Amino acid sequence: MRMDFMPDESAIKVDRIEVDKETIDLLDSLWMSELPGIVLKEDVPVVGAEILGGYGGGADAAGRGA
Repeated sequence: MRMDFMPDESAIKVDRIEVDKETIDLLDSLWMSELPGIVLKEDVPVVGAEILGGYGGGADAAGRGA
């Protein structure tokens, strides 16, 4: 990484920051709930959260253990 390079636009510049309910409550308690760009992150359900090919020795498709 070059230390003498300055990009035209910052990589950390964001227009929208998604945060959880706890963070919204914290900002509200600090009287900072009106910060621009802070929005509540939508909960997306996790479906089929299996780790394929991982370690753990679980049962295979036929129900046999490792």
